[in-house]
Amino acid sequence: MDQLGAVLAGHWMLTEDGVPSSLVADGMVSAISAYIGTAEAVAADDGPRRVLHHLLSSLVPRNRSTELAQIGMLMQEAFAPDMGIDGDSRVAAEILARYGIRVVRETDTSDGHGRSVPRMADGDGIWLGRSVKPLHALFEDSPFAGDRWLYEVMRAETARASRTNVRIGGYAGRAIWLSRADLEPPDE
Repeated sequence: MDQLGAVLAGHWMLTEDGVPSSLVADGMVSAISAYIGTAEAVAADDGPRRVLHHLLSSLVPRNRSTELAQIGMLMQEAFAPDMGIDGDSRVAAEILARYGIRVVRETDTSDGHGRSVPRMADGDGIWLGRSVKPLHALFEDSPFAGDRWLYEVMRAETARASRTNVRIGGYAGRAIWLSRADLEPPDE
């Protein structure tokens, strides 16, 4: 918007003398309004939203097969109610855990070993392992390579850094909590 404002001001200075009237200025701004994002559009396309979109649309292989699944679809399966001990939600959660993502449902109170499920807010959410190599690898060929994705995720509204280690599959270390609300597409 600053650049467009500078272009408009420069155009006015080169073509006219004096200050534009409010009616003329309104007309000039209306002419470029298609290039100016609304507050809602800017919020929907901020850094945290883009990094989460990249994460959720990343493809990973399912269990020992050539079939690929989007991480977002696996999360939907993992958040679904259990359909038995070998249900889709459990399998999806295990696949995500290999990539450093732990799905925590609102109804989860303890893990299989009787330990309470760590969470930083009520409701559904996920833990993202800060140092899990497969999770970092998902961002290698993106604008969020290195630790940039961590910075952007921490800017999300519900992001909370763990104060203690969190177990994610076979990994135990520092993690970032995100409530499910941050994973959903923004309201239109």
